[in-house]
Parts: sequence; structure tokens; C-alpha cells
Amino acid sequence: MKVKFLENVNISDKVTIFKGETFEAREDGDFIMIRMEDDSTVKAPKSEIKGILEVIEGE
Repeated sequence: MKVKFLENVNISDKVTIFKGETFEAREDGDFIMIRMEDDSTVKAPKSEIKGILEVIEGE
């Protein structure tokens, strides 16, 4: 799926994602796995990003 962030967010004090950025992502239990532009993957707890991302493509 492709997601768009609706607010700035700092995930687990490691990665900052800015409002309007879009990424490929997939759900994995209580986490969202976000593929960054450098092809690394960030594991974001759903509780940290709940309500601040919008699915714009896929499920």
C-alpha cells in the first residue's frame, strides 16, 4: 500500500517524516513497515502513527 503522512512525526526518536511525504508501506501486526527512499525499512508502532497517515493506494 502507499501511505501519505498528514502531520510531521518522529518515529521511535529515530526517523522524522514530514507532512505530505508518501511512502510504500505494509502492515505487520501492531506495526507499519515503511520503506524509506533509500530502500531501508522503518518499523513504526501503529500507536505512534495512528490517525496521522492516509492510505492513498492499496489496502
